[in-house]
Amino acid sequence: DVMSVPSTSRAACDVDAHGVITPRVTKQTLALDVRWTTKTIRGTSVMRCGVEDAHTGGARAFAGARVHAEGLTIERATINGVECVATTSKANAPSISSKTAPSDALTLGKQCREYLDASSNVAGDEVSREVIIQPADGSKIECAETDEGKQEIVIEITYCTEDESKGIVADGKYFMCPGPTKRASNWFPCVERGDVLTLFEFSVSAPRHLQVITSAHWDRLEKCDADDFDDDGFRLRHYFSCMYPSFAHEMRMFLGKFRAHSSPVKGVTLFAPAGDEFKERLEIAGAGVGKAITVFEEYLGHPYPVSCLNIVFLPDSYVTSRDEQGCCVNLLSTKWLLDKSFNS
Repeated sequence: DVMSVPSTSRAACDVDAHGVITPRVTKQTLALDVRWTTKTIRGTSVMRCGVEDAHTGGARAFAGARVHAEGLTIERATINGVECVATTSKANAPSISSKTAPSDALTLGKQCREYLDASSNVAGDEVSREVIIQPADGSKIECAETDEGKQEIVIEITYCTEDESKGIVADGKYFMCPGPTKRASNWFPCVERGDVLTLFEFSVSAPRHLQVITSAHWDRLEKCDADDFDDDGFRLRHYFSCMYPSFAHEMRMFLGKFRAHSSPVKGVTLFAPAGDEFKERLEIAGAGVGKAITVFEEYLGHPYPVSCLNIVFLPDSYVTSRDEQGCCVNLLSTKWLLDKSFNS
């Protein structure tokens, strides 16, 4: 049986009774400075958000915007160039509708995302990750207009992670995000709705001796400004771009000394700790990944849908940290990678 649900216009509305919008971020650009010695991140996040009548009830001016940020110090925030202040919103226990019509799947996805985020709190307490960005004087912010004549709001936030951030795992050998919470909001401000996909772009400044790997395609490398020099020494800036939109919680970042190996399949790169210890395993894994993708394409008659795939191998001593990154497979023997009866 399909039970009745609230009207679509009410369920889809992104603006609350106070005029604060929960934006639909279509593109997010992150400029991150990784501080290797202090195990922190300083960065700037720019979120471009589409505004449509169907989702805002025709509103063209807003009191502010809700973003997710936990364990972050917001140093400066603007919406469409208007200076704003950031305040933590009151925590509310999330809920999932017990009876949802199939046509309302996006709303269900959003509710599930909120529920999973809340239930994964490390301490088990209900701590709000929502931060409201709004002008200090209470004035409304008008929508901007794009070159195509569409309405949008642009949220720019400069921030830094707090000491002992739960969004970072760092020990002097590796620097990984996210951390124990598995949430993107612990290492960069974002809007995690569950019903909107976002196209991400990264630039990461890091000490020059480190390899930088993200959930995106590596584009180019540039020298940092001469004055960008700290206890970590001379720095380089790496640029990355995602090939397709995704969710914030799917973003990953690794820094360390890695050895790279290209799979026979274009766009697939495998990484393991630097040195010759893992060279053979990388070659075997690379060949295996290549064969798996070829079988996928031949069986389904369709190209592999991901044009950029980075696979990172870490030592067994980092098993907990690896699990925190999401998909994790522990390979303890090459017998799980090849069948000797079919491979000479």
